[in-house]
Amino acid sequence: MEPEAVQRTRFFSNCWGVFEGGGVRGAALAGAYQASIDSGVRFNRVAGTSAGSIIAALVAAGAKPDFISSRLIEKDFLELVKPSKSKESIFDQKIPLFQALRPFTFGSPRKLINLILDSGLHSSEAIEDWVESLLKEIVSVYEPSVQKRLVAFKDLRLPLHIVASDLAQSQAKVWSREDTPQDSVAFAVRCSCTIPFYFQAIKYGSSVLVDGGVLSNLPAFAFQGIALSEDRSMLSKIICFRMLEAPSSINSQMSSIFDLGSSLSATIVNGATSIQLALQPQINLVNIDTGNIKATDFSKVKDKEKKELYDSGYRAVKKFIEDERIYARNNLFSRVYRGFDENLLLLIQSLPECSDSLYVCGNPTNTSGAPTYWVYYSFPSLLLAARRGIKITVVTQPIGDVPNNKQAAERYRRWLLQQLGAHIIEEKLIPFNGFLIDPDQVNSLAIVNSDQDREFENEYIRLYTREMDTPVIENLWKLLQNLIPPANFSTSARDFSFHTCTVEEVSERLMLLPQYRNATFTFQDVPVHETLMTLQHYVKEYKLIQVHQLLHEFRNSGIEFFHPQKVVFNDNNYSIVTPPVFEKVGNKLVLIEGNTRIFHCLQNGYQTIKAIVMENVEAELPGEPIMFSRVQLTSVTKTLNALTPNIRVAQYRQIEKQMHDEFWHESN
Repeated sequence: MEPEAVQRTRFFSNCWGVFEGGGVRGAALAGAYQASIDSGVRFNRVAGTSAGSIIAALVAAGAKPDFISSRLIEKDFLELVKPSKSKESIFDQKIPLFQALRPFTFGSPRKLINLILDSGLHSSEAIEDWVESLLKEIVSVYEPSVQKRLVAFKDLRLPLHIVASDLAQSQAKVWSREDTPQDSVAFAVRCSCTIPFYFQAIKYGSSVLVDGGVLSNLPAFAFQGIALSEDRSMLSKIICFRMLEAPSSINSQMSSIFDLGSSLSATIVNGATSIQLALQPQINLVNIDTGNIKATDFSKVKDKEKKELYDSGYRAVKKFIEDERIYARNNLFSRVYRGFDENLLLLIQSLPECSDSLYVCGNPTNTSGAPTYWVYYSFPSLLLAARRGIKITVVTQPIGDVPNNKQAAERYRRWLLQQLGAHIIEEKLIPFNGFLIDPDQVNSLAIVNSDQDREFENEYIRLYTREMDTPVIENLWKLLQNLIPPANFSTSARDFSFHTCTVEEVSERLMLLPQYRNATFTFQDVPVHETLMTLQHYVKEYKLIQVHQLLHEFRNSGIEFFHPQKVVFNDNNYSIVTPPVFEKVGNKLVLIEGNTRIFHCLQNGYQTIKAIVMENVEAELPGEPIMFSRVQLTSVTKTLNALTPNIRVAQYRQIEKQMHDEFWHESN
């Protein structure tokens, strides 16, 4: 279960992670990753250099934090340092004199000869073997074929970018699922970890590869092309984990050529990182203090030092999350958002800061002819706001202006709002479209939709605050004040309690769905694992945040997770919280409803989940199932067909619609 003592993120539930190189200090990154998961941070794309490439590769494969930390802490790093091999030298010509002298030399002279003849003091081959064994252990669970071959980039659960430095081409070498899907991940990691001089440079075709830190120790640049072409919303949601060595540990006394080489490498790496940070102002840095431990202290880093590094990484992320509003807000207000999902994400991220009132004006979702369409998708957050005593006012078009075939559902959503204590004001002329939070207070903000384009995928949204956009906030508030009559809102929190709902109440409504009329059902504990099948390819960030908020309320109320619940309103009416729904197909379970909850459970170590299992379903599935290991988290707006490619709409199970709309019909 996820620890409640750690503050949860609101702005980095879905982000990209960059893990900096740091040699044997990788335990610090393991601690940082554990703290990230404990805080609710989820990565759907990762990149790494050097030691950071090891962590990134394991994260991309789907490793849990305890797997990563145990393997790094248990590993004796000296086992990864093997003697250099003459056959792996990048030098075509060997100097006979040094070859003849090598057997008769020891200490520094022997090291110098090894460096001259073998292009490095040690072989990095053991790193590749170790990483390959770890990857096989993880990936074989959902891709058994890797037991007989090398794990490739295409096999990983998350897209991964590994960076090395190509000395022959004078540029960075980047591996990724998009560009090198068939390449070995462990080999790429080995190349990225090949610290110049300490390890032998690697000849690969026409390339000569060494540690990625020579050109890019913090390789956020690897994301730029992907972000601009596929997922522009992620550019401001990149977290970079950087390891900072204490200044006192840097030796200013050069006693040998090896000290000079070590300092030269460190200068190149640190200088390149500083330049990259200056050129990428949108990234969010987590600085981890690694004390006096250097990247090549293979013989010095024992269990005690690893624990200290791990704890330092954990503390750094915890501090970052505590201060995340500072980092997040700097980027949030400089962007234009787009689409329904990003609009809802902004609302759900902002509502916890609401202290008094929420105003919803117009149709801040789309032009579907359903003005309060957004209520279903934000209901958990609206419910929790109402429980805190937040006053909700909705200005929307008259019900008579809604298409006849959508009026029943529209009435039900307005009834839900009224149950939450909301005031509904019907107006034909709507002054703007969007959300206004605490408009008469210093922390007020507005989420405003473009009047020119309010389509599901393409509507444009801007975020404004009183601190930065006082005239905008005041103008929006004046427009609303002209429409809103004085209201006697209750200023106290409302007691919307949760009550256990019988499985029969839920199943009775499920059985009214055309696909389930001849089916049977059971309510049981379903094991949670990544080989479960699902129809959806993505989990939406705004839904994931709400799942955590809802489970937090369940925990505080002593409610068993995912058992059917009713939200009971003040007049004893209620709304049902539907448990996850699976269908049994052959000997497999396919998830139909509850994608986000299963994703949450997988990320937080749940072993089982309460769910309804439908059997003997005669209707075909509405899409082709995939393993949950392939599901990705997304912030951008996804259509139904993007969520479930080639969906057969006629077979789509309208579970939530049936549960809610049917209740409205019964209650009227």
